[in-house]
Order: sequence, then C-alpha cells, then structure tokens
Amino acid sequence: PRQPARAMRGLLLLALAWLLATPAANAEEFSAEKTSITVLAPTNLATKLSRMIRLYTASTGMTVSAQYAPSSELAQRISDGEPADLFISADREWLTYVRQRGLTDVFSEARLFSDRLVLASATASLMPPVFRSEQDIAAYMEDPLHVAETVYYPDPAISYYGAFMQAALLKTPLWPLLSPRLVTAPDIIQAQTGAIRETAWVLTLESAAASNAKLHVAYRFGEALEYYGVVVAGENMAQARMLLEYAVKSNLGGN
Repeated sequence: PRQPARAMRGLLLLALAWLLATPAANAEEFSAEKTSITVLAPTNLATKLSRMIRLYTASTGMTVSAQYAPSSELAQRISDGEPADLFISADREWLTYVRQRGLTDVFSEARLFSDRLVLASATASLMPPVFRSEQDIAAYMEDPLHVAETVYYPDPAISYYGAFMQAALLKTPLWPLLSPRLVTAPDIIQAQTGAIRETAWVLTLESAAASNAKLHVAYRFGEALEYYGVVVAGENMAQARMLLEYAVKSNLGGN
C-alpha cells in the first residue's frame, strides 16, 4: 500500500519541479527572442539616428539595427513583407501608404523632430560665408564675383524633399535670384555630393548637412520638415513602442 503512495508523491514532486522551471525557461526564451529591433529610415537621418541608437542601446541593452533608403522604397519593402519594427519618414504619403494596408499600429504614430531647410557651402575656405538674413544671401549672389556660382538641390519632380524646398523658396524673394542657378540631383545625398565636387552651394536639410564635414551651413531658413515614426505591426511591437517613445522624448537623440 505504501508503494503507490510513494510513487504518487514522486510524480507530484516532478510536476511541481516542472511548473517552477517553466516560467524561468519561458522568460529566458522571450528575452532571447526580443533583444533586437529593426528601424527603417530616410538616408539623410543616418548620422542623427545612429547617435540615438548608440544612446538607447547603452541605456537599455537592446540591439537596434537601422536600414536607410528613400521613404518610397522603405514603404514598399514593408508592404512586401520585409521584417521591420519601426518606420520613420517625413513624407506623410508613405506613412499613409503602409497604414492603409494594415501594416502599422495606427495609434503609435508620433512626431519626432523638425528638420530645417538650410543653405550650405562646400567651399574649401577656412572662413566660409555665413548669412544673417535672406537679404544677405541676395546681396552675396548679386555680387559680380559670385554670379556664376551654382546651387544644387534635390529634383522637385522626383524628390519629396526637393518639392518641399522649392515650395519654401517660392515664398521668399530669393526664388527669382536662385532659380537660374539651381542644379538638380536625384536626392539630397547626391545634391550634397555634387556641391562638394563642384565647390558649390547646396540646399539641403540640417540633419543631412550635419552628416558631412565638408559642408558648412551658411543660413537656416524658417521652413522645416516634420519627421514621424510609426510602429510596424509584428511580434516586436512592444519593444518598438519603447524605442519610439525614447525617440520622441530625446528629439531623435538630439535632446
């Protein structure tokens, strides 16, 4: 009679040991699976976003990888099923594109920071020009010594950023003066590369100019682009929300 009781007691002890071990095992498995998230962002944010990722990883231990490309391409990649956890863009059209396809957490969309339109020079001079006003820019460009200088910028026909820049300049008295000098490029990075190659000027965004030591910001316009972030639907949504919250609070790492 004692033998069945002893066997039953052994089974109960084994079951109890399994129950106690299971939560820890599950926690370890969850931790192992959720230690990396992927961010898709525009190329011109590479320097700014990389700095924020380093700060976030140092603070939380979470591994974050970033991939950079035009917003149109990134949105299409999300639509095609490429793994991603957070999507950042200044072009609301592509945020809407992924949202309408049910690919994002619609309640997570948040404004991250403002990126100002700037005029930058690629001069090799130790004292590059700095303008205090649009009138200063006009006076410089009208000087016979500078009438042949060109200004690169993204092509507004194919670039969201170029269209933004053109619309912003059309509101100023500078447009008639600058438009004959404008040289278009497919995107911001190539516009900056062209300006450096030709030792010229470039209309760009502050975040993009800051990523290139060969450019010197000469003037900051009042117009600015707003960047937004949204969590992509998937298994890492909780971790992506935490990163997005950090990005908002830290002004994308710029505080």
